[in-house]
Amino acid sequence: MNEAAAYSGARVVISTLLGTTAGGLIAVYRGNPLFLHTALTGFSCTIAATACSVSERAAAVVLSRNSEVVKGDFRTHAIGGILGGSLIGGIYKKSPSSGALLFTPIMLGVALLEKKAQSYRQNELERVFGRNDKNDS
Repeated sequence: MNEAAAYSGARVVISTLLGTTAGGLIAVYRGNPLFLHTALTGFSCTIAATACSVSERAAAVVLSRNSEVVKGDFRTHAIGGILGGSLIGGIYKKSPSSGALLFTPIMLGVALLEKKAQSYRQNELERVFGRNDKNDS
């Protein structure tokens, strides 16, 4: 369970950093108060990432009880996007379906990026050490 918390936490931190950076850049471009827009955008990204990541991890835990689910499975990310997006859409826009339609493709993109990063990591470990990381266990 600690691995799931760390996994979700890393996503939330990355999302927060990207949100605060985007908020700051937009504030400077528009000439709006820098701190206010940076903080609000970062906070919104933190809430959205938390809702989607926790929903995705919860879906992974539930599905792993019934079948073999690999971390970064597209099904769990789609469920996380639907559930987390519905929650965020309901809070911000009073329309859960709009949140689900926005966050489901985002979460599927996250799944694709995570798979590519895992593949890159495995290839680099194999290149550097001459063996696969799975053989180390």
